[in-house]
Amino acid sequence: MGGGALSRCHRHRRRTVRNLKYATILEDEPAVDYIVRGDAEAAFPKLLDAIAGRASFDEVPNLVGRGPDGRPAMSRFEHIDIEAHPSPRFAGAHRTVPYESMRGCPFTCKYCSFPAASPKWRFKSAEKIVHDWQSYADANGAGLIAALDSTFTIPPARMRKLLDLLPGVRVPWYSFSRADNINTPEMVQRLEAAHCRGLAIGFESMCDKTLLAMDKKVTADENRRAYDLLNNSSLLVNGSFIVGYPGETPEDFDITHRFLAHELRGRFSLSVFSVIDETMPVWAEAGTYGLVETDDGWEHCGMNRATAVELLGRTVQATRWQNEDAVMITWQVDYATPLASGLGLTGNRRVEKLVERLTFLPRDIGTDADAAVRVRDMLQELETMGVRTGAAEASATA
Repeated sequence: MGGGALSRCHRHRRRTVRNLKYATILEDEPAVDYIVRGDAEAAFPKLLDAIAGRASFDEVPNLVGRGPDGRPAMSRFEHIDIEAHPSPRFAGAHRTVPYESMRGCPFTCKYCSFPAASPKWRFKSAEKIVHDWQSYADANGAGLIAALDSTFTIPPARMRKLLDLLPGVRVPWYSFSRADNINTPEMVQRLEAAHCRGLAIGFESMCDKTLLAMDKKVTADENRRAYDLLNNSSLLVNGSFIVGYPGETPEDFDITHRFLAHELRGRFSLSVFSVIDETMPVWAEAGTYGLVETDDGWEHCGMNRATAVELLGRTVQATRWQNEDAVMITWQVDYATPLASGLGLTGNRRVEKLVERLTFLPRDIGTDADAAVRVRDMLQELETMGVRTGAAEASATA
């Protein structure tokens, strides 16, 4: 950018952050001088040179600072070639290795700012991924690759190639996927053969009206098909859902409520729609849905945030006590999976279910004699699976 706009920013101790919401940050945080937007690999080396006085700030790509008028001033965008760029390397042993195989996202879900954060979709080849994963296994003893892309199972041609190559690598992995990518028994079998251990899928809703409003480009039937296929496999499924998307009414959400409370098998998370991100495409339709921010959060033509919070609590509690096979994702993320290696997928899910029920029983059920009977029954069932309380374990070893 011309005129030295970036170089005329503050000359005191510089604070740089990397965030999409650059305008808000620059307005609210006077201590922040620069924000890196986009590929940091292209920006940081030149930024460090500029801070050290070896280069001009105007030469740094992907940088946002304050222009002469105090408004955000952005330098040129520069994207790295992630196929040619060296993948990260780690020193020493690592049981789990995080992995990024793409930047950006080709989809346009209206609740998501992923495309705005990295507007150019790029992805590594299947061959590079296989080479990287084998290197992590050899150099770091990796026992699990956590593929953290928005959707690892696209593009389809790359995924087919990966499913051809990964069986020979013999490194377990976990990734995010779309529901419509899981569409045949053969696909699930190939995932198992490729050492996939589980998938996180943003189902978001079981109501076609809501999915259409989200521009999810997936139907409720495709969501259900993916669940049915995966639940007959050895893969761990983490499904996420949203309550309160603009335009959704309590009656619309009831379809998702009934699915979670009575049909779902496996792990799930349920979140209240959030408007904290001003870059979400849904804001372009704020007038259509009457979407506004309020002192309590938000409201739209379907419900307000308080109603969504109430619906979430009602659904989570109903699923906890009415569905024997659905487990809410809460404390599990801080522990290794599976919790008990000898119990298999179904046994581990049952352990998680009982621990969840024990945790919330005083709040949901109470502390009377009937609740005490439930506690004893659940503790006895856990003991049959080799899970004991700390007190019982101490007594057994005394």
